Amino acid sequence: MSDEQFQIVERLLLSSPPGQFQQLVSTLQFILEDSAADGGTAPILNRESIQQIQNTYNSTTGREALVLSQSKNDQGDDDNSNDFGKELKRSLKNYLEKHYSSKG
Repeated sequence: MSDEQFQIVERLLLSSPPGQFQQLVSTLQFILEDSAADGGTAPILNRESIQQIQNTYNSTTGREALVLSQSKNDQGDDDNSNDFGKELKRSLKNYLEKHYSSKG
């Protein structure tokens, strides 16, 4: 996949609506595979690329707090509600500073 193609795919995925990231990944993979089958240069969206973009998506949307909470639940941590609250507040603060800060 060329840099230009990767940037287009990345922008599309990063702008996906909440809850639609995986659906958009599937759609893009289908389109890219179909393009490669037509004699293209085989642009492939691999797992590493998807994970990299999803990490950025989770970070910029504040979803990382939910991912952190779920991973702790999967590990059997009982006392994660306080950590979840702290992470949620941190993510919200970062989001607000990034998108709504007035520096004028």
